[in-house]
Amino acid sequence: LRPQAASPVATTRRDFLSRLDGLLVGADPADGTFVDSRFFHPTLGITLRFPAKWQTRNTPRAAVAHTQDKEAALLLSVAGEGDDPVKVARDAEKEAGVRLLERATVLDINGLRAVRSPVTVQSARGQMVLDFTWIAHGGIVYRILGISPAPRIAVYRPFFDQTASSFRAMTPADTAQIRETRLRVVTARNGERPAEVARRTGSAWSADEIAVANGLAAGAPLAAGQLIKIAVSELYRDRR
Repeated sequence: LRPQAASPVATTRRDFLSRLDGLLVGADPADGTFVDSRFFHPTLGITLRFPAKWQTRNTPRAAVAHTQDKEAALLLSVAGEGDDPVKVARDAEKEAGVRLLERATVLDINGLRAVRSPVTVQSARGQMVLDFTWIAHGGIVYRILGISPAPRIAVYRPFFDQTASSFRAMTPADTAQIRETRLRVVTARNGERPAEVARRTGSAWSADEIAVANGLAAGAPLAAGQLIKIAVSELYRDRR
């Protein structure tokens, strides 16, 4: 390859920093996010509430919640395309080679077509109940799966019921609950230190994080007009 001259990305530090202003920091809520125990996926336009005090996490394949001891769990994932949850459930039944719909019940959950079916299976942990709910929204069929030891299903079934029945389309009020963190460039005051900049601007970064992001000593005094990168928690921008 022959090197060729190219225009610089920015001609001054101020110009360079202006290009970073507004950069998303950390996880993108558009890929799904938790606000307390409620999960929102603004790109898909869906939300549901997992049991309070269960541990939660969002992964590329599923939103997951489980008890502290991991005895029981709930997972939300995409099961297939279409508006017929029964068809998608039957396709899953054929693929798994297991009768998933023997005890199925067709439901309406918050105006959405759904089918619910508990299945008991044998595992290395003994008999387990897999509580399936397939529910259609916006051309996608989602699967809510509750997992519990069979002897404990009476304890966990109410949690599975509440989570499945909480699934619905998102509203503007839901979107207003979501926040995201963005990089912002602020101007320092004469003699300020990173800790003071953090307090004045409401930075989501600590003084030490601001120092690292700007290549400063944590207690270094700043010059008037010095441009400093911080992170700010802001209302989520709906990008649909």
